[in-house]
Order: sequence, then structure tokens, then C-alpha cells
Amino acid sequence: GELDGVKQEAISELRPLVDKLNLPAEEKFDTYLLLLRSTDDTSLIAPAHEAAIAIPDETRKAQALLDIIKEIDFLSQS
Repeated sequence: GELDGVKQEAISELRPLVDKLNLPAEEKFDTYLLLLRSTDDTSLIAPAHEAAIAIPDETRKAQALLDIIKEIDFLSQS
């Protein structure tokens, strides 16, 4: 109950600030993915995708793109 409330409040406070975070692309993607999975907000897919394609390591980039595809499939089934 109480922890869920704090979590939801932190998520809503973090969402507008993610773009302002000075993080490597991989960490920014992980942040967007966490928010996406916590909220099921499809508006987070595009910025998560942008962060994914900015990841320099091709193996990690491929995994990030797969994660996006999985999330889209999951959200499409819901």
C-alpha cells in the first residue's frame, strides 16, 4: 500500500525528468524500460527506442531493440 504509493509518485515525478538525466544511452534505455514496464504507458516506447538506437555496443543495442519489440507485443495483447 504505502510503498506502492511512493513508487507511483516517484514514477510520475521521474517521467518528465528522464530526458534531463546525463546518462549513457544504455542506462537511459534501462530507465525508460523500467518506466514503461511500471506504467504500460505507450508514449514511452518512442523515447525508449531512441535511447536503444543510441547504444554504441551492437550486442546490447540488439537486446534493447528486442526488449522494445517484446514490450510492444505485450502491450498489444493487453
